[in-house]
Amino acid sequence: MAEVSFGEWLRRQRKAVGLTQEQLALQISCSTSALKKIEAEERRPSAQIVERLAEIFKIPTTERTAFLRFARGDWRSAPRSMDEEAPWRATAESLVQHPRSNVPATFTSLIGRDKDIAAVHDYLTNPDIRLVTLIGAVSRGTSHRRHRKQTNAARA
Repeated sequence: MAEVSFGEWLRRQRKAVGLTQEQLALQISCSTSALKKIEAEERRPSAQIVERLAEIFKIPTTERTAFLRFARGDWRSAPRSMDEEAPWRATAESLVQHPRSNVPATFTSLIGRDKDIAAVHDYLTNPDIRLVTLIGAVSRGTSHRRHRKQTNAARA
């Protein structure tokens, strides 16, 4: 099963029950623009909004604490492979095998960049270096090198 972010899960649930963003925003007492930002992963919902969403989407009370952590961006509380209907359900085994992070997924590979990746890794793991800035021409792999290092650092 693919990863499902809270925003994506919320969008799917909203559409499944036939609500527009405006209708759901009214039900959870927030602005439509705030809901749009939550669905786009640009903003995290407040505990009050999460509680209201749990009521609307009938999240069992025994799962609401995990649901709150998932909604508030605690990526460690949800497994990499999950039930798309209840992505906040996590087992200790799945968390150990598949640690999660908030680093976005990459869609292309880094071919022939092993030396660059190793150099960036050395900088990032050096305790004397506090900031690493990657520069380069657009479409030359700079973003991919940065992404690969973020992913590796998050798994470490």
